[in-house]
Amino acid sequence: MAIEAAHARVPLSVGARLNGLNHVAELRARYGSDSGKELARFMAELRDKRDPCFEENSRALAAIFFLARLPVARHECDISELTTEEKRALINAMNHFRAVVRERVMRNSENRPYPIGSEELKRLLMEAKTEERCARALAVSLRLEALASHICKTGMSGEDVAELLCHEAARYERESQELH
Repeated sequence: MAIEAAHARVPLSVGARLNGLNHVAELRARYGSDSGKELARFMAELRDKRDPCFEENSRALAAIFFLARLPVARHECDISELTTEEKRALINAMNHFRAVVRERVMRNSENRPYPIGSEELKRLLMEAKTEERCARALAVSLRLEALASHICKTGMSGEDVAELLCHEAARYERESQELH
């Protein structure tokens, strides 16, 4: 029997959201999802010098390491060189950023009246959607180019390429789910 009620959204504090995200991360680590591979891929993406946002990515990564309270000497380590506790601290730091940003986005998305006409608003929304689509297409194009370069540089086999593409598809799916 389904529970029928009006949809309700209960606001979570940053701390409650952070605790939930960290709990899910612990469950994933314990029962299956190999967060080490995901973490390694995330770090590799942020450290990619070909990325047009490399400087900003480096600063973001430094902020994550700082929030995780890892010594500066450990900031350049490969993910495989980090201890389990250090990896857990990094994941918790990233979850902290997610919780804070999510809270900020929710506050900014409250309904507010717009003093412009509905036709003007429709035009502005259509413009924004078009710009967003262009930006997404460019991001996908750059990512595919980086993958192609990586595949050629490492001389991956067809099976390895297929696995890489499956991981990439899963990454896009996760991003899509986070947006909805």
